Amino acid sequence: MDDRSSLWIAAPLLALAVLAACGIAFPTDFLLGTAPHWTRATGDAAQHVIGGRYFTADAWRLPLLFVPALGFPDGTNIGLTDSVPVAALIAKLGRGLWGAERIYLPAWILACWVLQGVAGAIALHVAGVRRVAPLILGGLLLVFTPVLLARFGHAALSAHFLLLLALAIHLRAIRAPAGHDRGGQGLDGRFPAHTRAADRVWLLYPPLLVLALLTHVYLLAMVAGFALATLLHGLWTERLGVGGLLVRLAAMALPVAATLWLIGYFALGPMPFKAYGEWPLNLAAPLWPGWSLLTGTPGEPAVIGFESYAWPGAGMLLLVVLALVGARARLRPLLAAHGATLIAMLAVLIFAATFAVRLGPWTILGLPLQTVRNAVIAGSQAGGTLHRLLAALTRADWVRAGLYGLVLVGFAGGVAFHLWRTRRRRALAVLGTAVVAVAAAAVLAPHAVALVVSNFQGSARFVWMPGYLLAVLAIAGVWRAFRPPVALACLGVALLLQVADTEPLWARLRAYATEQPPALPDAAMIDAEVAAAHELVLVPTYLCAYAEGLAPAAEDALVDRITQLELAASRTAVPINSVRTSRMSSVDQAGLAARCAAARDAARDDLRRTGRLTVVLAGAPAEETLLRELANDPACTRSAVGLLCRGGGAEPSGAAGAR
Repeated sequence: MDDRSSLWIAAPLLALAVLAACGIAFPTDFLLGTAPHWTRATGDAAQHVIGGRYFTADAWRLPLLFVPALGFPDGTNIGLTDSVPVAALIAKLGRGLWGAERIYLPAWILACWVLQGVAGAIALHVAGVRRVAPLILGGLLLVFTPVLLARFGHAALSAHFLLLLALAIHLRAIRAPAGHDRGGQGLDGRFPAHTRAADRVWLLYPPLLVLALLTHVYLLAMVAGFALATLLHGLWTERLGVGGLLVRLAAMALPVAATLWLIGYFALGPMPFKAYGEWPLNLAAPLWPGWSLLTGTPGEPAVIGFESYAWPGAGMLLLVVLALVGARARLRPLLAAHGATLIAMLAVLIFAATFAVRLGPWTILGLPLQTVRNAVIAGSQAGGTLHRLLAALTRADWVRAGLYGLVLVGFAGGVAFHLWRTRRRRALAVLGTAVVAVAAAAVLAPHAVALVVSNFQGSARFVWMPGYLLAVLAIAGVWRAFRPPVALACLGVALLLQVADTEPLWARLRAYATEQPPALPDAAMIDAEVAAAHELVLVPTYLCAYAEGLAPAAEDALVDRITQLELAASRTAVPINSVRTSRMSSVDQAGLAARCAAARDAARDDLRRTGRLTVVLAGAPAEETLLRELANDPACTRSAVGLLCRGGGAEPSGAAGAR
C-alpha cells in the first residue's frame, strides 16, 4: 500500500460511519429540514433560517450577499445573520430544483460533521499516521470532540473541519526532512524536492481562507492564524525571506479582499463597538468537565461558561497523557524544532484570554470582566470608555493589570532574546516590524483598531486552534510511541471513553432535534395575512424591543414573538422592516429609543400604504398608545400577537397563497 492509499481508503469509510451515526441519532425530518426544530426555529437558529430563506428567494445582485427585502429600507447582508453564505450560495444556485423555502442548514451541519472526520484523517496522515485503522479511529475521535458537538445550535460555527484542514496545511508546510539542518537544506546547500513541495503547500491557504470567510468571520481569523504561524515558521527556519513573506501575504490577502468586496462587507456601514472578551477563555476550561458522563457533570459548567467550554473529553485526555509519556525523551528537541508554532499558539491563547486571565472563579491577572463591560456600555453612551474604565479600577485591579503587563512584556522579550541568541535575525526583524506597525496603527487610528478587536466578543473560541493541534499531535504521538497493536488498543479504548463521555452532549442534540417549539398564536391567520401583503412592518422591530424597558422575562417573550413573525415572513420572503443580525447593539439606550420612536411615527403615518401589513405587537409598553388609537380601526384585526392592520389595496386574507 503506497503512502496515500490508506487515506483514500479511510476517508470514505469515515464519511459513511459518520453518516450512519447521524442517521441513527437524528430523526429523518430533522435531517431533511422539515422538523419543528427548523420550521418553528428559535434564537440563533431562527436568525440563520430567516437570512437564508430571504437570500435564496432574492434575485442575484451585487453585492452578492445583500438582500434589500430583509430589514428594509436599509436591507441586510446575510453574512451578518450567520446564515452560512457558502451554503446559501449553493442553495440559491439549486433553488429551481428544491425551492427557495427549503431549509439548507441541516444538510450543512451534516456535511460539517462528515468533513470533520475526513479533515481529521487528512491532518493525522500529514502528522505521520499512515495506516487505515488508526486513521479511522483518530478521525472518529475528532468527530466526537466536545467543542464541536456543543456548537450544534450554531450552523456556521460547526465548520471545525476548516480548522483541521488549516492545521493539515500547517503541519505539511513545517515538516523538516530528516538528516538536514534547522534550515532544511541538504549538504549541497539546496532544498530537497519534497521540502520545496512543503514550501509550496501554502498555496492551499488562499482558497481555504475564502471558504472560511464565506462561512464565519471567526473561522476566517483562525484559519488566518494557522497561515501566519506557517509563515512565522518559514522565517524561523530561514526557509522564507522577506520578499517571499510579502508575496505570500499578498497572495492570501488579495483573494480575501476581493471576496469581501464581492459579498458586500466593505459596504456594511459603521460597525458598533462590542465588549471584546465578554466571553474570554478561562484557563481552567480544558480541565473543567462539562456535559461529561464519566465525570458526572451532565450540564454546562457554570463556573466556566458556555463560550469558554473547552473540555477535550476523557478519551482525548488519556491520549494526551500517553503521548507525553511516549515522547518524553524527544519532547525538548520537538519543542525547539517547532518553536514558531509554539509561540503562535501561545499568542492565540493570550488573545483568547484577553485582558482578564481567569482560573476557575478567580481573576488572577488583568482587569475584571464586568468592570470593562460596564465601561464599554457607559462609554458608548457618553463617549468616554477609557475615562470610565480608569475611574472604576481599584488598587487590586491596578496590581493585577501591572502583573499581566509584566507577563506579556516577558513573553515578548523572551521570544526576542531567543531569536537573537539563535541568530534568527530575519524572523526577529519581521516580528519587530509587525509589532511596531500594530503599535503605530493603535496610536494613529485607535478607534479603528479598537473597533475591529472589540467585535471578537467570544474570544474564548480561539482556544479551538491549540486544542485541535494538541488533539492531532496526541493521536499521532500515541501511534508513533507504541507498537501498532498496542497503539491501536490505546486508540480504541480512547474512542470508547470519548463516545461514552460525550453521551450527555448527544442527549442534548437529540433533545434539540426532537423539540417542539410552540407555534405562533393565530398562526394560520397570520400566515394568510403575511402571504397576502406586499410588505410587512413590525412595531416594534427586533432591535427596538430592547428599547421598551421591559423586565428580562417579558423582553425575551417579546423578542421571541418578533422572531416568530420574521420566521413566518421568511416563508414567502415578503419585505419586512425587522431583522436580527450578529452586529446589532443596544448599549446606547437613549439613542435607540429616539430612533424607535421615529420608526413608530413613520409606521403610523404610512399605515394606509397600499399592500402594507402593519403588526403592532402587544406586550410592548411604548406601543400601548398606538394600540389604543387603532383598536377600533376597521382595517385592523386583533390577534393574540397584537393588531394586524392592512393598508389600502391589500389582498383579502382568503386570497393568500404562495408568492
